[in-house]
Amino acid sequence: MPVVAPKFINAEPDIVLPVLLFSAFCVWRHGTRDKGITTRTMALYQRFDRPRRPDQGPQEVAYFTLGVGAYILLRQRDQIPGFIAAHIAAGFVIGGWYGLVYQPGDADTWKAHSRLTQTTDGMATVFGHLDFAKSLAVEFLPGSILIGPAIMIAVVRWRDRRRDMRDDLLLAAVLYSVACTLVLLFWPGKVAARYAMPGTMTLAVICGLMFENWRHSPPG
Repeated sequence: MPVVAPKFINAEPDIVLPVLLFSAFCVWRHGTRDKGITTRTMALYQRFDRPRRPDQGPQEVAYFTLGVGAYILLRQRDQIPGFIAAHIAAGFVIGGWYGLVYQPGDADTWKAHSRLTQTTDGMATVFGHLDFAKSLAVEFLPGSILIGPAIMIAVVRWRDRRRDMRDDLLLAAVLYSVACTLVLLFWPGKVAARYAMPGTMTLAVICGLMFENWRHSPPG
């Protein structure tokens, strides 16, 4: 994908962060599908979650929280206590680190770096977010072509209560890629296409699942 290719030569952590978040997603999916979320699974998730860099802003790190959280609310509400506990544990670790290195003025620097203070008004906001949507559509090719059909299939499967909830990987991947991206579309500050990079890995999963769905569909 064009959004990923430049990051292999730029000195930016935008590749590492999505890999860590996607690793947490894989650990969570493995526990959900095979044996349920256990204490060991949550501990593994926290290991991937702890290295998240808050100075990259809340936009990117929210992909796991919003995507997996949306799936849990729709399908696996019994996981809500463990999901909250894992985030609290990771938050304590990150908060402890911040407490050790904090210097006066860091909060303002973090807000500026995360573009939380760079707001736009009127049509500038509209055109800025339209440009963001256009950039995603182009830079996420070829996956952006399949995201619409994937959403429709995921919705149909979600409505089919007879399906095994633990095996609905397509719905989980769609929510992971889409939930936070929709938030970015309405983010009050400036946004860049790289903020949506965590969604690229599950978008690749979606493309694979869509190919499998097409390959096993009866000819017509």
